[in-house]
Order: sequence, then C-alpha cells, then structure tokens
Amino acid sequence: MSDNKKVWITNIDSICVVKSYSLKLNFPTIFSYQDYYAVEKKIKQTKDQQEKERIFDKEERPYLRKSIEIQQTYGSGDLLPEQPDKMYLVSRPIPKKKDYLFVATGDIVVLNQACADVLKQFNLGNTVLSPVQIYDRDTNELIKDDVYYVLNIAEKREFVTKEQTNEELKYEEFLGEWGYIVEHFCAKHKDVTNNSIVNINNVAAECDVDLWKDSLLSGYYCFMSDRLRNALVKAKLDKLWNIQPCNLV
Repeated sequence: MSDNKKVWITNIDSICVVKSYSLKLNFPTIFSYQDYYAVEKKIKQTKDQQEKERIFDKEERPYLRKSIEIQQTYGSGDLLPEQPDKMYLVSRPIPKKKDYLFVATGDIVVLNQACADVLKQFNLGNTVLSPVQIYDRDTNELIKDDVYYVLNIAEKREFVTKEQTNEELKYEEFLGEWGYIVEHFCAKHKDVTNNSIVNINNVAAECDVDLWKDSLLSGYYCFMSDRLRNALVKAKLDKLWNIQPCNLV
C-alpha cells in the first residue's frame, strides 16, 4: 500500500451542506407516486371522517409502508428492488444549476449530469446511477429537461475498526433478527465528519470499489477512494460532498 494513499468519508445527506428538495421518487411497478397522490387527494376531498379513516387504512397505508421499506433498503446500503424512473415535484423550489448534489424526500441522494459523469469513470461495483427527470405531479408534465441521477450505493465493506478515539462515535451491540448479534457504531450527532476522525483498517486503501458504505457505521455515511475524491476535486465538484480524511490504522 502506498504511504500517500488515503480513504475519505462523507455524510452525503448532511443538512448543513447539501440542499434538500421536496421531490418524490416514482418506481415503474413497486411504487406509483401518481397513484399514491391520487389517494392523498381523495382523502382531502372526503368530508366524512370515518370514510377518511377507511381510505387511509385500506388505500394509503400500503403506499406508506412501501415508501418506508424503500427508504430503509436505500439507507442500509442495499440495492433497491427496482430503480426509480421519475421524480415528482411536491413543492417548489426546484434544484438550481449549482446543485450538483442534493437530497430528495426520504434522504435520497441525487446528482446532476456533471457529477454523475465523474462517478461513472470509476469502479462502482453494484452501485447504480439511475437517470430521472422532474415532473409536475398535477399535470404529469416534464418541468425541466435536465437529467439527474439517483445514487443507490449498493456496496458494503467492514473497514471501520472497533477501536475509535472519536467521542462522537458510540459502539453498540444488540440482538438482531434470527438471533444474530448486530454490531455497529452510532453517531451521537447527525454528522461526525466535521473536524472528527474515523479510524478504519488500512486495507481500505486497496478496496476494489471506489465508493462504499460500511456495515459498522450506521446512517448515511459513505467512503470513497483517494482517486475518486481527487477526481471530484479536480472537477470542482467536491465541496457539497463534505469529504474528510479517515485515519488508516
């Protein structure tokens, strides 16, 4: 391993750095946002309270459960069962030209074309960049021609070490499904990347993919290779990633 090679950590949904927009994903078969929105409108137009509750329980609740399921799968670093094909604008504003990275509803990370083009040059493994455009939810018409990319990070490694000097990280063990012991670190605050060091095994510098999540660090943190970080810096597309160096041990 080269002494100069580094590994970097980023909290890509950090509300301190990245803009959030009220945009909902649509999936071809597992979650139709238009159908969900139609149920929402139906409830608002219904005056009888009992009928409202019936519609919510029978029609809206299944959509909410599926939405939560999608969000949990996405946040855990797993491949979504289906990739999104559209984004619907729930309320303005819409992403600006300078927003090469932003967060849609549900902590979904979205990149513009320029930023996605940088990532496409590297080994992403099973990670997917899904092209989407923004549509009006009332008219179902395209709002702007720009193509964006939903980033579904689907590569996980275990490079974070159990020995951490960062007081913002709390190690936890609990009994998971089927009786397995689950080990992970929980950040005491939303973002541990600012002025904090995360210890990771030095073999991470030779990771076979350039972007990954770590099974031991919960939340929306991800790690990237030195060469990917350098490419983002060179393209001047690094600041919104809030990239910080890890401590290789």
